[in-house]
Amino acid sequence: AGTLITIQLGFTNLVLAVIVERATKATEKDAESRAQEKKKQHTEASIRLHQMVEKMDKDQSGTICLGEILDGYRNMPELSRLLTLM
Repeated sequence: AGTLITIQLGFTNLVLAVIVERATKATEKDAESRAQEKKKQHTEASIRLHQMVEKMDKDQSGTICLGEILDGYRNMPELSRLLTLM
């Protein structure tokens, strides 16, 4: 009887170890997915910001002055939202 209990406890321990290992792998995969999604969002935001800055550069000089920034803030809702969040 003692041997049977030992075998059952060993088997239960093995099953629990497999469950914990799978949960750990799922958590790691989820964290990796979130990191990749965050990186993707950051890249997309960078591209959008670059496009907005190019759009604000009315004189095509390659730089934007304070007036162009203020005009962009007033006339580009996405830019004003972005700057407000920052």
